[in-house]
Amino acid sequence: MSSPEGNLETASVLPSRGIAWLVRQSTPTHLGLVVLICLLKYGAGVYPASDRMMALAANMGNPHASPLLQPPDDFRLASPVSALLAGFLHLSGARAYLGFHLILALGALCVPYAMAKVRRAPLLRTTITLLLIGGAIPAVLLNWVGGYDAVTIGAAAVAVFAEMPAVAALGWMLLALNNLPIALLSLLVVGGYKAYLHGRAALVDLAASAGGVVVGGLAITALLHHWGVTTTRLSVFTDVYSNDRFLNGLFDYAPIILATAFGVGWILLSAREVRSLRGTSILLGSGVAASFLIPLIAVDESRVVASVLYPVLLVAAVEIHAQLDVQRLHRVLDRCLPAALLFVMPLAWDGQLVYAGWRHLVELLAFLAHGGVLPT
Repeated sequence: MSSPEGNLETASVLPSRGIAWLVRQSTPTHLGLVVLICLLKYGAGVYPASDRMMALAANMGNPHASPLLQPPDDFRLASPVSALLAGFLHLSGARAYLGFHLILALGALCVPYAMAKVRRAPLLRTTITLLLIGGAIPAVLLNWVGGYDAVTIGAAAVAVFAEMPAVAALGWMLLALNNLPIALLSLLVVGGYKAYLHGRAALVDLAASAGGVVVGGLAITALLHHWGVTTTRLSVFTDVYSNDRFLNGLFDYAPIILATAFGVGWILLSAREVRSLRGTSILLGSGVAASFLIPLIAVDESRVVASVLYPVLLVAAVEIHAQLDVQRLHRVLDRCLPAALLFVMPLAWDGQLVYAGWRHLVELLAFLAHGGVLPT
């Protein structure tokens, strides 16, 4: 099959002016559109446990010196990268910390556009733009400014789009260092999908990726041991939360969890042209399985499901871009465009829906500019 790479003469086969216009735009334009549209859709809200992460930034040498990080809350230390970086930069005050993390959240959205593989491929770049503005990842990043998700999401993009196995391994390492369970689950699906498509040809890349996860996992395990952390995410799930809490969250919001798993990616993957490609059934199956299995072990259902599947969706975009000819890919993207613009993703979290909105964005910006009461 012919590759979608090529010059802008491909615009002549586009079925809509919207996709034709997007394909012609430069990388900075795509980046600006993603940031603007996502802020308009979601506003920005503060992570409810941001005070715990600020305490880590202020006490990075000895987190248990803060009463906020005593057991059982010390399980939060398993995702320390952005808080440690804030502490290293002396940004542990509330305004500095939240301002830094707002920049990180927006930066995580922009990481794909910093990668050469995306910058030089107009149709791949357009696909990524639609997946972002029509997916749950912006909602995850912007609803919980001050949390640790920006590092997870940014590292995932590096892991997928890096062209050198060593750089991809560094992305996987950072992902595992910041959130080991998400790294393991993502690599399981990505590895199975790539192995199915490419067989032995994928072994070098997969070995580098797995090596990165192992190194990141060992590093965070050693760091937690050094800090004397006694509470794990698993122990919180088993000892603090009841089974009903997980089951109610799943059954009350199953359609929303399922929708936020891939967002507009469901339209992309279920399109006739994409369904016929090898491996698409693995992707669709992983989305359904994650949507119904992960909520049984995590109360922040949408956040975890979307984060686990984000690298999977990015890898799918690369493979679809490589396998589909230009005209068919144009048609698929044309179907995704209206939904990407219209979809707004409320997130299911512990039996409730989370949506920050403009009011919280205004409050956050006012706090960053003038101080006052920390927004909630």
